[in-house]
Amino acid sequence: MFDRDPVMTWVHGRIALLGDSAHPPLQYIAQGAIMAIEDGWVLGEHVARNRAEDGTVDWSTALAAYEAVRPEHCRRVLTTSRKWGELWHLDGVAREQRNALLRARDTYDYSFTDWLYGPTALTPGQEPEMFTPIPLDSAPAGGAVPAAEAA
Repeated sequence: MFDRDPVMTWVHGRIALLGDSAHPPLQYIAQGAIMAIEDGWVLGEHVARNRAEDGTVDWSTALAAYEAVRPEHCRRVLTTSRKWGELWHLDGVAREQRNALLRARDTYDYSFTDWLYGPTALTPGQEPEMFTPIPLDSAPAGGAVPAAEAA
């Protein structure tokens, strides 16, 4: 596996990056293909919104709108995937704490993934809020979560 820091400049003139050329993800949250599909959809929506009646496209505006939203979303996905990968490979006490925190969660609580699996944003203002991380050290070293916290 190869990991790199996210790039935030995806557009140069009339050339735009999409998919893995812009954001090669680690596999931990399985978002590589969908991010590429979302890139194409968002770019297509902005092209359609910036197409004149005669069919000409204001490419500068369409590409600027695309770049205003996609790099930040994908940065969030890439950095979260990296963190979740680290979380899945913990050992010892940290692994016990992780397991205790996961066991204590409601099976139907999707608050950690709603931002990821919700609607695709077309503007930065539509981007959903991220989850609030739970520190591993909030679980006791033995891995058991007190009953009051588990409820």
